[in-house]
Amino acid sequence: FTIPEFQRTAVTTLDILGDTVADTDAKLTAACKDAAAEHDKEATRAATQTELRGRLVDGIPEANGFDAVVYGTCPGCHGVAHHGAAHGHLRRCYRPGATVNVKGESKNCQANAGHAVCVIDRSLAERGMGNVDLTFYFGTELPDGEEGILDTGAGFKSHSGLSFGWDCNGDVTVDYSSGRRNLGRGGGLGLNHFDRDNTCKNGPEYLPVHWNVALPNGEYDVTVDFPEYYHQDCTVEGEHWCGPETNNKACVVSKKVTVTDGKFTLQG
Repeated sequence: FTIPEFQRTAVTTLDILGDTVADTDAKLTAACKDAAAEHDKEATRAATQTELRGRLVDGIPEANGFDAVVYGTCPGCHGVAHHGAAHGHLRRCYRPGATVNVKGESKNCQANAGHAVCVIDRSLAERGMGNVDLTFYFGTELPDGEEGILDTGAGFKSHSGLSFGWDCNGDVTVDYSSGRRNLGRGGGLGLNHFDRDNTCKNGPEYLPVHWNVALPNGEYDVTVDFPEYYHQDCTVEGEHWCGPETNNKACVVSKKVTVTDGKFTLQG
């Protein structure tokens, strides 16, 4: 279990329209390695756009304070379609002065002068940490003034050290993004449904849908918010936390849980 730790930014010259996605990512990574101290070069990489958007990088500045854009590598780098680009689209970026989060992101960037955000993935032991606080949101955007990780409804996978996401009875090749709702739902937090389109089934039999985050085994203090109705069959680490008295209203529960299989799991 690692956390990307901010080191510095690095300036690079790109060819957004002419290069492939892989070429651009390689240039961003090379800029970071070139700027790193000799003993850190191998471990240094460029942060992904997904990490920047979700503020998954520890110590990252609040905003782009440079006079050039900030780019992240893929995944999450694809911007709007553009017929003049070799790869068919522009990049996402943070323009000068933009806040580095979901709302500050631009999707039509083609500036060739840019900054990469350089990180090193550190384990909890390397960081001298016995625990870490993680907050996940499941709507279409982060609530105003809140910081956390915005889940996109994608299948369980690694996001440069932190693995989380969805599965259908263990199958992670799923996309539950259609169930996401904006801040008008979920008491102002947004929400996602467990398989809104009812695709997780074997013939007429509905199969269990899970959301997981990979964690070291141990005890955790957890707060789960099932923000609306129809949550009576949902479980947290195999236990029903919301009884009949919470039907047709929000159910928010805080408890201590013990992770024994390397994942914290919600099922619906």
